[in-house]
Amino acid sequence: MAWWIWCVLGLILLAGEMFTPGSFILFFFGLAAILVSLFSSLSLLSAQSTQWLFFSIFSIGSLVIFRERLRKGMLGGDPKTDVDGIVGGIATAAEDLSPGGSGQVEHRGTSWGAVNSSHETILKGQECRIVQMNGLKLTVRKV
Repeated sequence: MAWWIWCVLGLILLAGEMFTPGSFILFFFGLAAILVSLFSSLSLLSAQSTQWLFFSIFSIGSLVIFRERLRKGMLGGDPKTDVDGIVGGIATAAEDLSPGGSGQVEHRGTSWGAVNSSHETILKGQECRIVQMNGLKLTVRKV
C-alpha cells in the first residue's frame, strides 16, 4: 500500500480516538499506521505483507504494553469501583459466613456476594463492615 494511504488511515484512527474518550485503543492503531507510513516512505517497508505485519505487531504490542499506563496517567489513576461509598458501610449477613468463606450479604436492600475476611464466623442476621469492593463482590469483616 502507498505510504500516504497509511498516513490517512492513521489520521482517521487518531481522529476516531477523540470520539471514544478514555479508551485509548484507536490511538495505538493510528500511531502504528503513521509509523508504517513513515517507514514505507523511507522504503524500509516495501512489501504489503510486511507493512501489515509491522502494523499488527506494533499496534497490538503497544496497546498491550502502554495502554493501561497511559489511561491511568491521563484519567488520574484507577477507575472508582466504590459505588456511592459502599466501602465502610454496614451489611447484614444473609447466611453464615465462615472465616475466609463466601456467601451472601444484604446492603441497602440489595443482595451481594461477599467474602469474610475476619477470623470469626459471621452468623446469618449479624452485621458486618464492608472493607473492600472487588467488582460486584464485597469483602466484609465482623463488626
